[in-house]
Amino acid sequence: MEKKRLTIVIPVYNAEAHVERMDGYLAAQTCRDFEAIFVDDASQDATLSRLERLLSEKRYSARVLKRPHGGVSAARNAGMDAAAGEWIAFADVDDALAPDYVETLLAWSPREAALFRHTRVVGATPRFEAGAGRREETTGRALLEEFLRNPTAMGVYDLVIRREFLEKSGVRFPEGYAYYEDYDFLLRLFAACGRMQRGDAARYCYCASPNSAMNSFNIERIRCLQLFDNTHSLYLENAGDFRKRFEKWFAARLFWSALWQASVAMSPKQALSFARENHARQRMRRLTDYPDRRVSLSAGVYLIWPRMYVMIARRMGRRRTLLTRKNEK
Repeated sequence: MEKKRLTIVIPVYNAEAHVERMDGYLAAQTCRDFEAIFVDDASQDATLSRLERLLSEKRYSARVLKRPHGGVSAARNAGMDAAAGEWIAFADVDDALAPDYVETLLAWSPREAALFRHTRVVGATPRFEAGAGRREETTGRALLEEFLRNPTAMGVYDLVIRREFLEKSGVRFPEGYAYYEDYDFLLRLFAACGRMQRGDAARYCYCASPNSAMNSFNIERIRCLQLFDNTHSLYLENAGDFRKRFEKWFAARLFWSALWQASVAMSPKQALSFARENHARQRMRRLTDYPDRRVSLSAGVYLIWPRMYVMIARRMGRRRTLLTRKNEK
């Protein structure tokens, strides 16, 4: 089989409703110099049989990697290990790719990695942005600072990474965590990178769904915050003054989001109980000087009047969120 320059790693689990659409996006690529690795994480539905039927048509280079159920991080790591391309990119099976997605990624040749943009839509109708074709040099350290101030602005699906660099750096996804595993990967990657490139094109579209893990509230999120404590955050060893800001703000900022979501998904009484049980006052106190004024001001509101914070979050959140209740007990 001809070796392709780019490997796209796509984890799938009970995704029978999405595989045909992703197959269509891959078949429509203007550049064929890629292989797709679908990593089936022991799906219990018809995902595997549908994938095998679609890929038997051989409209592009693709294979299915079957593995025991281990979660999305284990699936991505397995896909990275199996990748043959010079470059590696990640996609989620329920998202969308522009026809020139591969072409855009392969037009660049950064030493280690490049970062692009993505769009976000609600539902299945994707939207893309071509950008002005701007390309700029940056550093992993600069992206660490940017990520600290807005962790939701970047995703692993914005990256194209040289496979050789990934192997040498040892950067992998943390296994055993249902949430924030992608944040941990980004932090480790940025810390390991020297110079990076970034572009203004958005050829990947995140398609939000009420059934996705990120749109359902689960208190398991709180346990997963341990990814960013001193024990786990080994990428902070040589981070200098960044380390102090990271330890003060990052996990607290993620908890701020979790409390906002809890306020929408739970009753006010339950949300306030959740806040007390998880030391919200201590966490919110860290955010009173956070660079995002929306976060710092609302953290101040919580410290003065927790119930007001919950009511504001419920009122504003219900206008804009797809959040549903899940395992709130």
